[in-house]
Amino acid sequence: MYKIIGTDGKEYGPVTADQLRRWISEGRVNAHTRAQAEGSTEWQPISAFPEFALSLPELAAPAGGSVPPVPPSQPAASSAELPADLFQRPPDLDVMGCFSRAWELVTRNFGLVGGAAALMLVIQIFMGLLGMIPIVGALVSLASMIIGGPLLGGLYSLILRVIRNEPAEIGNLFDGLRLRFLQLFLTVLITGLLTGVALLPGALVVGLAVFIGVQAHEATAVSILIGAAGAVIIIIPVLFLSISWLFALPLVMDKNIEFWPAMEASRKVTFRVWIKVFVLVLLMGIINLVGAIPCGLGLFFTIPLCYSAMIYGYEDLFGIRPARAA
Repeated sequence: MYKIIGTDGKEYGPVTADQLRRWISEGRVNAHTRAQAEGSTEWQPISAFPEFALSLPELAAPAGGSVPPVPPSQPAASSAELPADLFQRPPDLDVMGCFSRAWELVTRNFGLVGGAAALMLVIQIFMGLLGMIPIVGALVSLASMIIGGPLLGGLYSLILRVIRNEPAEIGNLFDGLRLRFLQLFLTVLITGLLTGVALLPGALVVGLAVFIGVQAHEATAVSILIGAAGAVIIIIPVLFLSISWLFALPLVMDKNIEFWPAMEASRKVTFRVWIKVFVLVLLMGIINLVGAIPCGLGLFFTIPLCYSAMIYGYEDLFGIRPARAA
């Protein structure tokens, strides 16, 4: 008999080895799922149990070969695919639970998670300062834009490792740059371009309001109303798309898929719980705003806290959910 820990951090079982193999075949359990054999007190990844090696697609050996080990340098669950029932199962997102779990995670692993987030923040601040240098600054700013997505993807990967009790170190912050650079960069680029296109109609309306005001030499009631309408036309699509594609980067990094399938998967799943995801993002913004008040020093805690809460939300929505044993 075996017990496992699901992506929601809860314990399931005990179940038989055959039941566990069925969960593996259904995509509900992968090589990184933590398991405990009956009579043991140690939790290990499923890949460490020889009796399940042939059942795991990640570890299935070629004919006449031996079972290869899981490379520890890869991103968390890099060989995993999207759960087969992802678009059919009812979405489950516990917003406040995400923050409570994130609080425990960050306070327990602040040196690692907080250190990685602080390092990323310092890199961005440093490149921002270099970007103020004439001529050279333009190139630095461009480089900062290019590495921003991959760097954030690496932080997401590191947090996922900690959540899943996998080996993690500060160096995992750079996994996105080393392993998934192009797809992470394209994710940021394409989402940014499409969001920019979405705000064009609103920008044209605002431009019309400005033109009317200039012609009248003052802000008229008509120009104010048109400008307000244009602002709404800008905000709605930008907010909707930003929330819809929130989980595209972690999907690229975690599931080893390309940018467009990741964007589509994020959009389809998030659409069904859009309000909850919006509340999650809103709370992240409020918490970081409070963290910025004491000279910005609080951001060194609130940023890892909010990113961890977001990744717990990702696990709730996109993680494998083992069926509960009776």
